[in-house]
Amino acid sequence: MPYGPVTFDSPNLTLEAIICEIIDNSIAGGAKHIHVEIGDDISLDGRESLNFSVYDDGKKIPETPWAEEHIVKAFEIEYDPSNPPPRVPGEVGKFHVGMKLATLSKFDTVSMVTLSADDLVLQRHGAYPSDERRLADMENEYGGALNPSNTPPATIDIDEIVKTLKSKEMTTFVGGRTPRVQLLHGGKGDRGYKNNYLQHMRIFLGITYQIYLEDNDFKLTLGLWNQNVTPVDPFWESFTTENLRDYANGLGDADEKKTVMNLARFGTLYQPLDPLEIDGKTIKVQGFITPHGKTAKVALTDHFPTFKVANDDTRVFTGGISSCGSATLKSSNIGGFYFYRGKRCINFGGNAYNNHGFYDLKDPITNTWATRLRIRVQYEDDLDHKFELHPNKNSFRNIAEIAWQGIKTRLQPRIGGEIFRAAPYDQSRPFCLWPLEGESQFSLMNSSEWDYKLCKDCTLLIHNKNEYCGTETCDVCGEDPTVNTCLKDTCRTACTHCSEVGEHKSDECPTLLCDECGFHHPPEEDCYCLDCELQECECPEDDGEEGEDEEEGEDEEEGEDEEGMPGVYEFDDGVAYAELPKDARQWCIDTLKQILSDLDIDNAELE
Repeated sequence: MPYGPVTFDSPNLTLEAIICEIIDNSIAGGAKHIHVEIGDDISLDGRESLNFSVYDDGKKIPETPWAEEHIVKAFEIEYDPSNPPPRVPGEVGKFHVGMKLATLSKFDTVSMVTLSADDLVLQRHGAYPSDERRLADMENEYGGALNPSNTPPATIDIDEIVKTLKSKEMTTFVGGRTPRVQLLHGGKGDRGYKNNYLQHMRIFLGITYQIYLEDNDFKLTLGLWNQNVTPVDPFWESFTTENLRDYANGLGDADEKKTVMNLARFGTLYQPLDPLEIDGKTIKVQGFITPHGKTAKVALTDHFPTFKVANDDTRVFTGGISSCGSATLKSSNIGGFYFYRGKRCINFGGNAYNNHGFYDLKDPITNTWATRLRIRVQYEDDLDHKFELHPNKNSFRNIAEIAWQGIKTRLQPRIGGEIFRAAPYDQSRPFCLWPLEGESQFSLMNSSEWDYKLCKDCTLLIHNKNEYCGTETCDVCGEDPTVNTCLKDTCRTACTHCSEVGEHKSDECPTLLCDECGFHHPPEEDCYCLDCELQECECPEDDGEEGEDEEEGEDEEEGEDEEGMPGVYEFDDGVAYAELPKDARQWCIDTLKQILSDLDIDNAELE
C-alpha cells in the first residue's frame, strides 16, 4: 500500500541515528567491514549540505544469493504491530522499516545497490513522496509503481558506486542524498561543519558499537577507508582506582609508579557488577562515576595521551562534542542510563523523553556534575517484552516495573570510604538513591566538594587542595606526605616509639626525653653536659683566670639549680637552640659563649 509524506515526517531522528539504522542492517547481514562516508551535497533549495554512504561486505541473507525479489522486499515498509515479521537473532529493528523510514525522514532519496554472487548489479531507489511528485504522477507515492523503483535519481552515480564496491571488495551500498532539512547546527550551513561532524560521528559510533569493536566482530571505518573507528568507553572503566593501581605496580620507574598511584585516587568510582535475574533471564547493572572533568580528567588524559592503560585500546569519552550534529553528545546530555541490547548501545544520552537520561532518578538539571554519573544496563533480545524501546530508539516507551525496581535496587549498595579515595568519595555512602529515600551521591556532588588542584610543581599531577605538594614534607612528622597520605591539617604518620598517630616526629617522641639532661636522644646514647654535650665530660682543665671564672660559674650554677641544668641548650646539624632562664645568670653567660663558639663567631664580631 502507498504511504504519504506524514509517514516520513513523523520520526524524530538524528543523522547519526539514521546512519546507525543502516549499520545495524549491515551487522545483521554478517558484514566484517563497514565503511561510512559523509559527502558534500546541494539541497533542493540550493543550500550547501551533506549526504551519506554506507558500504559493507555482508551477505545479507546467509547462504542465499540475493536476487531481484530480495532487494524489492528490502524496500517494502512492513508495519503490523500484531504480526511483526521474523527477525534474524540479534537484529535491532522490530518492524523492518528503519532503513527507509529513517532515511526519508531527512533525505530526498534513499538508494541501495548490491552485487549478487555472479556480479549482477541489483539496485532500488526510494524518494520522499513530496506534494510536487504526487501531483506530477500519483505513481510517485511511496509504494507506487514509480516509488521505489530501479531508476536511480540524478544524485546517484551507479557506475562509480559499482566501481567502489568491486575495488574495495564490498557487496552493498546504501546512501541518502539531498537533505530536505538542515542536518547540522551552527548557522553556516552543513558543509562548513563537516569536519566537526566527522569527529562527532566517530565518538557516537565508538560508543554505540564499542563492544563489537572491542571483540573485533567487524571493522568500522569513517571518512577515509583506512581511518578506523575506535571503541569509545563512556565509563572510563580502564581508569578505575583498582586498574590504575594494578598498572602502577607493573611499572619499573619509581617516579612513574608514584605518579600513577596518586592518580589512582582520582580515578573512576564504580560498583561491582551485580546481575539481576528476571523470568530466568539476566540483566547486568553497574554504576560508574567518571573522574572530575576540570582536574582529574585533565591530569589523566595528559598522562595517558592515547587514553589507554596497558594494552587496552579503548579510548575514553571526554565529552564536549556539541558544535554540530545532534545534542546527544553535549556535555549536559551524557549522564544517566546507557542501555545495551546485546552488544549494541541501544539508547544513551539525555532528552526531553527520559529526564536527561535519568528517567525517574532525581532531576539532575541543577547539578552539572551529574553528567559524570553513568549507569550501564545490559540485557538480551529475549527481554524485549520487558524493555519496550521507542521505534526511534531515543528512549523507552516502557520498562516493566519488575525490571525497573530491580535496577534501582542494584544501585543502592554503599561504595567509597577507602583511605586512598579522593574526596568526596572518601566517605562510604549509597551509590545512588531515588527522591525521598535518603542521602545519595547527588547531595555531595557540588563544586565545593571538588577541591582538587592541578599541580605543576611536582610529579603527582593532581592533589586535593588540603594535600601537600609532592615536593614538600609533612609539618608534623617530617616524612614524605604521600607515604601515609598526610594532609595539611591531618598528619597520618604513626610514631615508631609510642604509636601515636599524627602527634610528633618519631625522634621527638616524649618517651625519649632524658631524665638527666632533658633532651631527646636514644636511651643507649650518653646525655649532654654543658661544654661538650657528653655525660662523661673529658674537657681539659684550663689554668688561670678563665678557669677560675669557669669554676666559680659552675659553683653558682649548682647553687642555682641543684637538681640539674637550669636551662636547655642543643646544637644539632649547625643549628643552636637554647632556653635561657633569667634567674641562672652565670649559666646563661656560659651558654652564650658556647653558642658563639659552636657557631664560629668571635666576640669581636659583636661590636
